[in-house]
Amino acid sequence: MGFFRRTLNDDHFEGEEVQSEGKIEEVAPFLWNEAARRKLEKGIPHKVRSASLPILLTIIVALMASGITFWITAEWHHGACNSTNDLWSPAEEQVEYFDLDIDNDFAAGSRYRGPPTPELDAAWEELWHFGYVAIPRDKLSALNRQEQLPDGRTVARINGTTDHFQASLEVFHQLHCLDVVRQHSWAAYYARHTDTVRTPADLKVSPVGLRMHVDHCIETLRKTIMCQSDVTPLLIINDPTKPDGCPDFSAFHRCRKFHKVWAWMKRNQRDVPRRMDHTGRKDHSVGESG
Repeated sequence: MGFFRRTLNDDHFEGEEVQSEGKIEEVAPFLWNEAARRKLEKGIPHKVRSASLPILLTIIVALMASGITFWITAEWHHGACNSTNDLWSPAEEQVEYFDLDIDNDFAAGSRYRGPPTPELDAAWEELWHFGYVAIPRDKLSALNRQEQLPDGRTVARINGTTDHFQASLEVFHQLHCLDVVRQHSWAAYYARHTDTVRTPADLKVSPVGLRMHVDHCIETLRKTIMCQSDVTPLLIINDPTKPDGCPDFSAFHRCRKFHKVWAWMKRNQRDVPRRMDHTGRKDHSVGESG
């Protein structure tokens, strides 16, 4: 029997599932043998040993009970934090956590980073481009909603049903908004390279409409960041070129497994929207709406 420390390898963080493997390292074996027992008992009178046995058994049982209680409490807290801290969601069973150092240095490579290409634009769209999932009527109250909103509008029903309603998940709206801000930051590039990349549909609206969309997305991301208020420490690293040091942007984080939520959405979506062709075309008269 031994005490063990479990070290988990980094799990996935992008769109592909990677099996997490656990490495078990033995730290301090808890060994007991007959010779050691006899040696220990030599200096202990028989009466003391006999009287101490019930006390020792009581202590052992109490320690075991405390350890089991701590383990159960820790496991419950780790698994139940979803239901304690989050609103109801049809995807709540998919929420699973893992720890990793996020590779986020200024020059860190990523398939989501850099000038637009058909492949990069398609990778971004794949993150968020989904249809709707169904929300049953009896769960509207858990979302602080009724079918008819105070301003007179109504929640959209799933086609052909009377008791299920259309919904997305916030993470995909937020990723869509981040994609819009990314596209807007490369607007001039899209305009100059129409032979290699297509200008996204979200950029091909009136200047006022585009400005409102981008401002909405910036405000959405601001509110989301403040709502979540990530309190993960960001250490400051000594840097001879910077008197105030440099933040360690590749901080250690506890993350939700995005791929599990993404895969659930892919399985359960309805009314799947058409994907955009990101390849540049000289004749933009075909499929202009994307």
